Amino acid sequence: MLCETCQYKNEADANFCANCGSMLVQTCTECGCRNSPKAASCIRCGSPLQTPAKIQGSTNRTTGIFATRAAREGERKRLSVLIADVVGSTAFIDNLNAEEAANRLGIITSAMREAVARFEGTVNKLQGDGVMALFGAPISQEDHAVRACCAALAMIENVRRIEGAPPIRIGINTGEVVVKTVLTDVSEQYDAMGRAVHIAARLEHEAPDFGVAITAATVQATAGAVDAEPLGERYLRGISEPISIFVLKGIRPAIASQQFRGGQKLSPFVGRDQEIRALNAALDEARAGKSPVVGIVGEAGSGKSRLVFEFLESARANGFPVLEARATGYGRATPLRPILDLYRTFFGISDELSKQMAAARVEATLAHYSLTQDLPLILDFLGLPLADRTGLPSDVALRRLRLLESARHLARAVALAQPSIFIVEDLHWLDPASEAFLETLADSISGTSTLMLVNFREDYSSRWMERPYYRQIAVAPLAPDAIETILDHSLGTDPSLANLRRRIVERAGGNPFFAEELIRAAIEQNALAGVRASEVPLPSTVEAVLGSRIDRLMEVHKLFLQAAAVVGKEFSLSVVAKVAQVAIPLARASLQLLVGAEMVYERPDIQRDNFSFRHPLVQEAAYGSLLTEKRSELHRSTAAALTVKFRDGLDENSSLIAYHWEKGGENLFAAQNYLKFALWIGTRDPRNALDSWRNVRRLVQQVPTSPEIEYMLMMACGQIVNLAWWGGTDASEVEPIFEQAVTLANKLRDMRAAALIIMAFGRVLLIAGSSDEYVAKVEEAQEVIKGQRNESVEALLKAVYSHALLSAGHVSRALEANTLALESIHQLTKLDRQTLGFEPEPWLQTQRARILMNLGRIAEADAILDALIAGPPTDLVHLVNAHGTKIECHRRTRPDLARQQAELLQGILQENATPYLRVLGNRYRALAMLANNSPEEVVDFLKETIDYARAQKAGLELEAYLLTTLAEAQIATGSALARSAAIEARDLARRRAMRIAEAEADRLLTALGEDISKADPSLG
Repeated sequence: MLCETCQYKNEADANFCANCGSMLVQTCTECGCRNSPKAASCIRCGSPLQTPAKIQGSTNRTTGIFATRAAREGERKRLSVLIADVVGSTAFIDNLNAEEAANRLGIITSAMREAVARFEGTVNKLQGDGVMALFGAPISQEDHAVRACCAALAMIENVRRIEGAPPIRIGINTGEVVVKTVLTDVSEQYDAMGRAVHIAARLEHEAPDFGVAITAATVQATAGAVDAEPLGERYLRGISEPISIFVLKGIRPAIASQQFRGGQKLSPFVGRDQEIRALNAALDEARAGKSPVVGIVGEAGSGKSRLVFEFLESARANGFPVLEARATGYGRATPLRPILDLYRTFFGISDELSKQMAAARVEATLAHYSLTQDLPLILDFLGLPLADRTGLPSDVALRRLRLLESARHLARAVALAQPSIFIVEDLHWLDPASEAFLETLADSISGTSTLMLVNFREDYSSRWMERPYYRQIAVAPLAPDAIETILDHSLGTDPSLANLRRRIVERAGGNPFFAEELIRAAIEQNALAGVRASEVPLPSTVEAVLGSRIDRLMEVHKLFLQAAAVVGKEFSLSVVAKVAQVAIPLARASLQLLVGAEMVYERPDIQRDNFSFRHPLVQEAAYGSLLTEKRSELHRSTAAALTVKFRDGLDENSSLIAYHWEKGGENLFAAQNYLKFALWIGTRDPRNALDSWRNVRRLVQQVPTSPEIEYMLMMACGQIVNLAWWGGTDASEVEPIFEQAVTLANKLRDMRAAALIIMAFGRVLLIAGSSDEYVAKVEEAQEVIKGQRNESVEALLKAVYSHALLSAGHVSRALEANTLALESIHQLTKLDRQTLGFEPEPWLQTQRARILMNLGRIAEADAILDALIAGPPTDLVHLVNAHGTKIECHRRTRPDLARQQAELLQGILQENATPYLRVLGNRYRALAMLANNSPEEVVDFLKETIDYARAQKAGLELEAYLLTTLAEAQIATGSALARSAAIEARDLARRRAMRIAEAEADRLLTALGEDISKADPSLG
């Protein structure tokens, strides 16, 4: 094989030139790509490799340009030049013979070349101890400076891995050069000349060992995509004036926008003037401190993300900081992933940082915004070390509320500190847990100097989009002349292609992604040769054109693409290589081909070897091309590979792993991982935990039974019963699960579990059944645990019994039970406190105040309430109840005090308005509004609240009380509807055995002239 560098004739199976040590290559006769001497086919286009020969009249599939490969005159091009050299190479090979020296240096230069090839650069010159590479020629690349920097960092990483290798130094410069094509018998070579090349050569000597020196021109060309430390101006040998030099530190993260910086050639951005004007107008409003929240909506492939990218590039250039996140296609299997990414990006947390360093960075950032009180919550949320956990609420509901509150504080502080932009993409894949955070961000940022953008497909909507601060931009199909401009860029203006161009414009229907895929399909079918171009078949849908392109891949590359589609929209080379069961070199070859075909791109924003599909539709098409059996096999392999990858963060990622095990038909493994995730997410989002426990129950019922399986099933059923009230689940739906859980607990002789499950079901019955049933279930649980000598569970049941009796209106008995509960509550263990879900002491004190109020002992109730309100922070539900009970106590005798408490209550609810708290708080606020003589306002307010509670299935145990207050307000307005509201309240209270609400309804009906029996004597 003839060496390209020195023309020495080597053995046919040689890897390196025996004369100069250069890596030998085969040149593809189809696309001109240079390949390893051992390769069977071209890594870029998949064509069989032949004996190198002069290449004429071939189609270059990488650039999509039909060109004649003949000697040309030089042309001026602006590009980036990279020059790398081995430090002390002479000393390194001093004691080696020629063959050994060539082999040792060849390994190093081969590692350098691999890094260049990974980012589609071209090695221009190869010497024994260094390389020169071009980015931006012969393949035109708009992001050539970023690619050169990425390649340099990859080069250093590659060489560091070689045992005993000496350091390398790299210089990069960007500027205008003359590139001349030289044709030989075996290949094309590119010779770059000019001042920019000389600067790069001199710059390499200024770099530190294992470092990269770059010029100011390169920094500017990366458009802020790199981190670089200035070294000042220096005189370089042979250069007359000083040159500003920087040391390259890394590539900056830019999560969402990286799909346009990962290597593909971007089509012209045309036809979106109206949308850009609307976004700029929103940015102007943000500058004025009145920012809206803007949604960008359009069909798949319509250019939503490209529109955002172009707008953000302009904003960045004007100094606006940008914070990005993106939901993924498997987002519902990985709850909170976009929010975690948003936090990590904001705090500057990367995989390279140790957990201790990451925690320190979070602490410093929060201190900057004077939000150190939120540090424990955020460290816990991010899974970072937390020295003192005493500040974390044990109540899972309170912890989630506090976390949302901290997100609101942080978003508001950032929004007020500096004008900036938040962007969350692909909301159509957003998981419900992230929805709550997104709503919090939208509420917090609107009307500030920070602009929030979101984009999504047409079938997505969310309730916060109904608020006044939200506006929407619809991305319409591109006009035909805009598609024509894209065709000009990709195909040129050759008249012979006019018919093909017309057909593409018609078929694309204004969808730019579809148009680009049709162009690629035409190129791959050699339609640009001009021969019978009008007969080239064009698929009717974007899915069809993608499927056609995938089918034309060689089998090995197609399998790799399919395996990547199973892993997800974003994937790492190492994981997909394991899933596809191919060696890393072959996997890298497949990726190089797929990057060249613009199906995937490499993400320089995160650690090496991470890739992403260019568009979700590419992933969907590749996934859809798999047969069921093969798809299941790949899902199983993905689950196993991800278990290894996420060994240090398994809990957080266990839901994703469970998803793949389930798709692979491994129900037990899936159930085990869903269980692990449910325990992790339970302190962050109970509703998501409920979904995971349902998955555990569903899956373990499909595997052969055993004591271990039965225990897992009991645990899942018990947790579903325990968390059912969070979702407002109907008792009839929960009852069979409850019965199954109790049966299993008895079979396993776990009386503690049986008692807690029975108690939890009683809490469900309070919402959707009867308070008397709640009381009966707690009494049943007390019987079950009797004689077990479990003081903690007995104390827990006493506390719940007090609540059940108060709910049923047995206030005297409730007072006795409350006293016993307060005396024994200190016996509660940490585990049972977690089971209860909140701190029981303030809960019992709030109950006691309500009991005393209903017994007419107002002064005693006041003393308890004042202590709760003035005391240490407590569960928000208890705090709302404390303020609300004071309103109830004094609304008729001291309306001024009721109004004061309502104002405090409104402040709490504005910051923490979850569905349950909103219903609970509105009940008390309505009472205060009545005290303020505003009955007309109360009627509308309560009608809206009742409708909301029923729709959200939140706070339904308060429904009878809401109806009595509504009836009272209607009586005050003289409405004829008051009687029907009071009767509805009485009937509902009777069905649910809520005697206090029933007595209040009877009082109102008496005031309306109804003849009713005496109130239930048990109230006394």
